[in-house]
Amino acid sequence: MPYHSAHRLFAYSPEQGMLMRYLREGFDPYDYECLLEDWLQEHACEECGSGDDPDCDSCGGKLKAKADAAADDPLSWLDGASEGDLERFREYVEQRVGGMDMGADRPAYEHMSFSRLVRPTWLVHFTDDPESIQSDGFQYGWDSTKGLALTTHFTDNARKRGPGFNFAFVLGSRDADRAASSGKYGKEAVVFWAGGVEAYHYGDEEDQVIFWGPEVDPSRIFAVRHDDDNDWYVEDASGRVVFGVDRYAPYDERAEAKDFDEAAKWVVGNHRMLSGVRERAEKARRERQRARQVAARLR
Repeated sequence: MPYHSAHRLFAYSPEQGMLMRYLREGFDPYDYECLLEDWLQEHACEECGSGDDPDCDSCGGKLKAKADAAADDPLSWLDGASEGDLERFREYVEQRVGGMDMGADRPAYEHMSFSRLVRPTWLVHFTDDPESIQSDGFQYGWDSTKGLALTTHFTDNARKRGPGFNFAFVLGSRDADRAASSGKYGKEAVVFWAGGVEAYHYGDEEDQVIFWGPEVDPSRIFAVRHDDDNDWYVEDASGRVVFGVDRYAPYDERAEAKDFDEAAKWVVGNHRMLSGVRERAEKARRERQRARQVAARLR
């Protein structure tokens, strides 16, 4: 259920635009600067054999200098490389990279392909800490395209250095329902309104939406909770269960158990009510805080 027209206006963040271009264009020579010196050394001139013979009609003695320059400053060499050099380097990388152990630092485009830009819609992110995300927004994410496709391979210390890219699914999609059932990304969830870059992840075999965390307004993030009995439920800002099973209610007064899809749809249909309760709770909290400050000054 979309918001009114003002909320449908959307400008993609620079980070999302960069990610879209990165995935669409594919090979980026700067991701493989570690191979540049090897490539130049291995492709010494076939005529003179060394690449530094000034009398060679083929290389003019410049190939060895290229290798030396690449070793000293690979980024500057890439900045000035010709289209022909870059194309030959790309072919060399494609031959070498399959057998290389780059670990989780492989470029994202090796693991996923760009599908489409997703206009603002309801998304779902699975997590084991929905309350803090609902309260504070997406404070942590992956801030680089390198390693982006394999963030689950890194430690929490690496993944929680600051804000960045995060992953979600379009709410109601087959992949979202599967993730809810498996719990592989988290036992609980947050449903939120945002857009992003959808990419197909080869290893996970999923259509995943990558979004820039700081762009998501925390006031439009809603926690969907999950209990030990495999029931999904929703609480308002006061902590009252407003949808699903309330474990603390008398047994004969408990609502019928709900699945994830039912709980998520309820959030979409009642997000304005949930936001209103949250705003009133926040207003009451500020008033109590001011009252304590006034009382402290009067002592």
